Amino acid sequence: MRLNHALAERMSSMGRENNLDLVRFIIAAFVMYFHAFHIAGGEHSHELLRVILFFFISGFFVYGSFERWGNVKDFVRARCVRLFPGMVVLMFVTLFFIGPIVTDKSIMSYMTDTKTWEYLLGVTIVFLQQELPGVFTNNPYPNVVNGSLWTLQLELVYYASIVILSLLQLTKPRALIMLLVFTYILHYLSLPVGETYISLYRVFLLGMLCFVYKENIPIRHTFAFGSVLVLLVFWNHPWFHELFIFFGSYLTLYAIYVRKLTVPWSRLLGNCSYGVFLFGYPVQQSVQHFLPEISAGQNFIISLPFACLFALLSWLFVERKVFHYYKSDQLRTHKTANARIEQPMLK
Repeated sequence: MRLNHALAERMSSMGRENNLDLVRFIIAAFVMYFHAFHIAGGEHSHELLRVILFFFISGFFVYGSFERWGNVKDFVRARCVRLFPGMVVLMFVTLFFIGPIVTDKSIMSYMTDTKTWEYLLGVTIVFLQQELPGVFTNNPYPNVVNGSLWTLQLELVYYASIVILSLLQLTKPRALIMLLVFTYILHYLSLPVGETYISLYRVFLLGMLCFVYKENIPIRHTFAFGSVLVLLVFWNHPWFHELFIFFGSYLTLYAIYVRKLTVPWSRLLGNCSYGVFLFGYPVQQSVQHFLPEISAGQNFIISLPFACLFALLSWLFVERKVFHYYKSDQLRTHKTANARIEQPMLK
């Protein structure tokens, strides 16, 4: 049954005039905020929230992108075009710019170390190496150059799951619901292998299901207020993170589609959000390296503008050019004016 003020209705009426770009940037900054705590030598009890939002939005919009493309080949190409150019820039910036500045080894020793060049394999996302010789060895969270990239490995697995489910014709609503229930069962069995993949796949699947059932999800102020109330009541409860998967995810969709906010440069902020996610961690580690006595909050405040600068340069001079080239190629190949790449999350 189609509801009034349903998510599908809001998506149709708003088109691209929604708050996705702003929400993507806020979540990218959110990631940096939580990272600041362990980078500065502390911890935050609700750090998992950033990961939940990351994978929910990814499941929702990436599955929507898959449905719009309609075929595996174009879907895979679009994902690669969005993910890998930024990774190439990140690898070269951290290896050739940040590494030589902060390493405690000589430049010659740093550049001739095999680990330095093995680090470039991280551009594949599959073969990630967190260490560079002599880099961040004395930080509170030592030797880790980019501790946020592990989520991209999960992303690739979840993207592959969409393709596999489609090939097996298991993307029908009931099949996805059964898969979500099965994933929850596996999660609570606390298996010794793949626990993180299973736990966060629940969130990704929920995003997929929300897209599938978009005509049945109401976008209403009362529901949003109720979600906030539930989360406040259970803020320090052991169930909080489980409840946040559902109520926090609803609030995210509400924030994107309730009403368009006029924010200067919001489209540019959205385009740079992936870069902020990529560059945030090495920038924060670098700030901690040069200012070891600062607090987590100070680390975040100082690091965010620098991460935005790297992200902006990456977008303007590399990612955008690749994006436009691919878009032009799609227009030539399919001879259609609506060929486009869905902007990812944090992605």
